[in-house]
Amino acid sequence: MSDKQIITANHLQNGLNVYFVESADSVSWDTDIAAASRFDKEALEAALARAAEGERNNIVVGIYAIEADDDSAREKIRAQGPSIKYGHEAN
Repeated sequence: MSDKQIITANHLQNGLNVYFVESADSVSWDTDIAAASRFDKEALEAALARAAEGERNNIVVGIYAIEADDDSAREKIRAQGPSIKYGHEAN
């Protein structure tokens, strides 16, 4: 079990799972979980507040934190992408 957390959400344009990436001068969302910034428990609340800008700017929805090494069934399924076809792929 890790003491580090990462922040995840769903991208509003394409529905993909994305992960919060923060550098000294910018924040972004990436589909690669390996790129996700890792936060200790003391820094997590402030990081979630910064990530919430993505919801306010209509970039992502459903922001929440998970353990960096979360290997739960839910996160494994999310990481593999949609389990059913939708949008243009459904036709």
